Amino acid sequence: MEDTVKKFALAVLTLTILGAIYLYSYLGAYKPVTLGIEKRGPYHLLFKQHVGPYHTIVSKIQDVERWVGEHNLRCPQTFGEYLDNPEAVDQDRLRSHGGCVMPAEVSNVPPDFQQQIRPERYYAVAKFSGSPAIGPFKVYPKLREYMEEQRLKSSSPVIEIYTVNGSQVTTEYLFALDNPPPSLK
Repeated sequence: MEDTVKKFALAVLTLTILGAIYLYSYLGAYKPVTLGIEKRGPYHLLFKQHVGPYHTIVSKIQDVERWVGEHNLRCPQTFGEYLDNPEAVDQDRLRSHGGCVMPAEVSNVPPDFQQQIRPERYYAVAKFSGSPAIGPFKVYPKLREYMEEQRLKSSSPVIEIYTVNGSQVTTEYLFALDNPPPSLK
């Protein structure tokens, strides 16, 4: 009986380790995060508003992508703009925008869509080619540390821009800077 318990425990441990290795690889947790300051924009954003847990925004992004495709327009990149701090706001009350970064402003959009133009400005930027699902755990802490080291401030919500190339997703995390370094102005 004791031998059976040991074998079972070893099997569970082995499966747990293999599962962790698989997730580590699948999510791209081993991939590097690139940090910097870049001048970006203007961005033409076409989006739907979303209220609820941030990880459920995908359906809003897909709604916009579908409409854009049906109207023979291009959606070269998708985005999520996350307006609230999830540590301070209940999950079911989190506000965000999800949709497409468009080449130009679009006319005759549905009434539940919105458009905004973000002007050109300096951003603290993190680039990551792993899953956006691990961004809050891997990317955000590194970007915040970088911003503290560089004494950068941002009072704007983060915009995550997603570029899909086959099965590869590259996410760019952008925090608009209130105080870009003088050497960049």
